[in-house]
Amino acid sequence: MLAVCVALSPTLHTAYARVVSQVGIRVFVTGGIGGVHRGVEATMDISADLTELGRTPVAVVCAGVKSILDIPRTLEFLVLCVMM
Repeated sequence: MLAVCVALSPTLHTAYARVVSQVGIRVFVTGGIGGVHRGVEATMDISADLTELGRTPVAVVCAGVKSILDIPRTLEFLVLCVMM
């Protein structure tokens, strides 16, 4: 099942979130998640991790977003996902 989810998912974290949610696991741990990339105004580059984590009923414990990302905008995006 994981192979199918990985094949259909834009990122590995998205696949993990879907799989663990389907089997009843409510928490999973990872090193870091994707986020909003710097220069998003020009590229619109936002990781699919964020939208999936906003709609999947799974808690993710991680070290944080990757330091190459725009961390304040990533936090803002996550807050907006929760409010939607």
